[in-house]
Amino acid sequence: MRGVMLEVPEHILEERRISGADQWDEVWEGVLHMVPPPNVEHQDCEGQIETWLRSF
Repeated sequence: MRGVMLEVPEHILEERRISGADQWDEVWEGVLHMVPPPNVEHQDCEGQIETWLRSF
């Protein structure tokens, strides 16, 4: 699900800091992007792509 927050409440940022979820947060041209952590399916797909790329 996509969502947009014009202003992120401080308590959400603090919860992300405490839980460690903020390690994936990025700032692009002054805009905060809070991306979800990778899941097993994502990591499996990435591994398959890497294996395929390394074979060439």
